[in-house]
Amino acid sequence: EDVETKIKKAALRDAMLSLEEILSIYKVIKLIKETRKTLGSHVPVRKSLSSILRSLHQFPQIESLIESSIDQRGFVKDSASEELSKIRSKIREVEREITKRLENILNRPDAERLLSDRIITIRNNRYVLPVKTTEINKIVGIVHGTSSSGYTTYLEPHSVIELNNKLVVLKEEEEEEIKRILRRITSYIGEFGSKLLEAFNTLLKIDYLKALASFNREIKGKFPRISEERIILKNVKHPILALTKEEVVPINIRIEGKKGLILTGPNTGGKTVALKTLGLCCILFQLAIPIPIEDGELPVFEGIFTDIGDEQSIEQNLSTFSAHISNLVEFLPFVNQKTLVLLDELGAGTDPIEGSALSIGVLEYLKRKSAFVFATTHHTPVKLYAIGSDYYTPASVSFDRETLKPTYTILYDSVGSSMAFEIARRLGMPEEILEYASQKIPAEFERFSKAKESLEELIREYQEKLKELEHSRMELEKIKAEYMAVLSEASRIKEEAYKEGMSQALEYLKQIEREAQEILKTARDRQRIRQFLREKKQDITKKTDSERIKVGDWIEFMGSRGRV
Repeated sequence: EDVETKIKKAALRDAMLSLEEILSIYKVIKLIKETRKTLGSHVPVRKSLSSILRSLHQFPQIESLIESSIDQRGFVKDSASEELSKIRSKIREVEREITKRLENILNRPDAERLLSDRIITIRNNRYVLPVKTTEINKIVGIVHGTSSSGYTTYLEPHSVIELNNKLVVLKEEEEEEIKRILRRITSYIGEFGSKLLEAFNTLLKIDYLKALASFNREIKGKFPRISEERIILKNVKHPILALTKEEVVPINIRIEGKKGLILTGPNTGGKTVALKTLGLCCILFQLAIPIPIEDGELPVFEGIFTDIGDEQSIEQNLSTFSAHISNLVEFLPFVNQKTLVLLDELGAGTDPIEGSALSIGVLEYLKRKSAFVFATTHHTPVKLYAIGSDYYTPASVSFDRETLKPTYTILYDSVGSSMAFEIARRLGMPEEILEYASQKIPAEFERFSKAKESLEELIREYQEKLKELEHSRMELEKIKAEYMAVLSEASRIKEEAYKEGMSQALEYLKQIEREAQEILKTARDRQRIRQFLREKKQDITKKTDSERIKVGDWIEFMGSRGRV
């Protein structure tokens, strides 16, 4: 529960928090205490937590005051103050006396005839008896109302009027004393207001980080690298789908070399999902939230502008086309080279020729502004414009023509068909209508469609070969890593063998030296012989420390010469 406003209220002069507000702050204080205890056990291994821990202040005084004044049900305790204890003691005495006097009436011999029910009840904060309306004149007292049926009249007997008056006064005194206690607690909370706010905000930060970690575990996300001039999202998933669906097909979004991407293809092919995926990932990235990608690069945008969906409005008298144009007019003046513009179904909702011309005009405007652009369209003139553009890359969503199901793959440097005839045929459109409609397609458009289909087939083949090449590259990298591991192990074994051999050689020389010492004890030039042996020993030691024998080297060892 957000207690920030309650804490700020407590800091005001003569303020009084309600019981509910005080208890909500008490719960937060308890939560801060538990969180501090939990984090404290992790500080020795995670030093970065110490700064967070310092902000989680403890409030034993407030906690103790609230616990001694308010019980778990949310009622102020008698022990909250001496005055409250006295007042409530008097209230209980008066209530006992009232009950005693009313029970005397309930036990009268004629009670069955006078009363509609033998109970004591309360009306207008005063103890009364339910008397039969027909017998109301038989008991002296004050009427406090009747039942909905009129059968019962609630009467305050004369014998308890003064006691009820006294009880009302005591209740008012009790209420005033409770307010005084609540003001005291409120004042105490206000004194610690700044530290309470700091601790509460730290608690919110911890809650946010915990949610972020949980989100990241669910989507298996990571951060892309920061780029200035390109967008690359490898195997990216729509963040919401990655969170809510078990199986999500990843896509590759690339805007590099050129700053614009025009995506074409049939409906349900995944164009809008790709558009939203890029937009959401950019927003999450700039909020320091991981995104579901394998790898990627993203610029930091000053603004992200979108025109997505059908925004027709009866209230504002806007058609689909008018709604799109109104949206564009609103944000186009703010577009620059550090903004991302996402346009779905560009040019839709009006005459295709005029819509296409207007779409190309918008794309040219965005080009002059050097903005990053990702747009989707069905219009052929816009597709042709993208093919010849030095700023926009044409792309299409892949579609299986046999099953008429999307593969959720983006094919770059290609344009996609809307596949209106294929989809209509699959949904049961009469064949004679389709035949007649196909005759109305211009010959130039048919030639263009066939050429486009051939190009798409080549692109599909290229994509498959590219996948095979990537697979081969990964296999080669794996083999290379294994080879390097074997080579490293062989070098280690050779090094150890070399050191072991030289160690044996040194031991051999020591043995010769010992034997020579015994033999030459009586020789004349003993000092010269010792010097000779010392020099040979040093030569071998130097070679041990500095020289490394390679395969193919010629070496001489213990009087013999050979190749390694």
